[in-house]
Amino acid sequence: MKNNRIIFILLLITIYRILPAQPAPFIKGYVILDSTSGDLDKDDIPELVIAFTPEYSNDSLHVTSKRLLYVYKKQNRKWLLWQQSTEALLGEEEGGMMGDPYSGIYIKNGVLYIEHFGGSSWKWRTKDKYKLFNNQFRLIGVFSYFGKQCEYWASFDFNLLSGKINYRKNCEHCEDRESDECINQKETFYYKGIRINFATRRHKAYSIVSPRHKDVLSL
Repeated sequence: MKNNRIIFILLLITIYRILPAQPAPFIKGYVILDSTSGDLDKDDIPELVIAFTPEYSNDSLHVTSKRLLYVYKKQNRKWLLWQQSTEALLGEEEGGMMGDPYSGIYIKNGVLYIEHFGGSSWKWRTKDKYKLFNNQFRLIGVFSYFGKQCEYWASFDFNLLSGKINYRKNCEHCEDRESDECINQKETFYYKGIRINFATRRHKAYSIVSPRHKDVLSL
C-alpha cells in the first residue's frame, strides 16, 4: 500500500511537469523572434526564454526600439516573468552590411548562450554566456571572433569569473592583394574586475589592451 502511494505521488509530479504551460504573455508592439527552454536555476523545471523584436509598421519610428529578452518560470502551468533585459540583444540594424545580427539563443548545462554576428568586409561574431548567481544572470564568458579576408582573423575567449583571456591572431595573406605587415600572435593573460549582469550588458563599453602585443579587445 505504501509503495502504491509513493508511485501515485511520483506519477502526479511527472504529469505536472510534462503538462504544457499557458502561452507566454503577449507583449504589445513586439513579436517573438526566437525562444528556447532549459533549467537555469537547477530546480529540475525548465525555464522559458523568449527573444522579442519590435513589430514594425510603415509609420513606426523603430530606430531606437530595443529588443527584449524575457525569462519565464512556470508556476501552476502558467508562465510568469522572472528576469528581463533590454541590453542582452543587439538591434536589427546593428549588424552592419550583414543585416540583422541576431544568430540564436540556447541553454546548455544551466548556462544561457546568446550569439550575434555582423560586419561587411570586416566581419565579427560574438557569444555571451550567462549563469545565475544570487537570482541575477551574470555574464560569465564572452567569445569574440573577428577579422577580414586577406588581412587576419582573431579571437579572444574571456572567462569573466577567473579573468583569464586567451587571445589569438592568425594572418591571412592573399597573393593577388597587398596587405599591411601582419604577425601571428598568441597570448594568454588575466584581466579582473569586470562584472556585468543580464540587464546592464551594454550600459558601458569595455576595452582591454593585451599586455604583450598591445592589441585592443572590446566587450
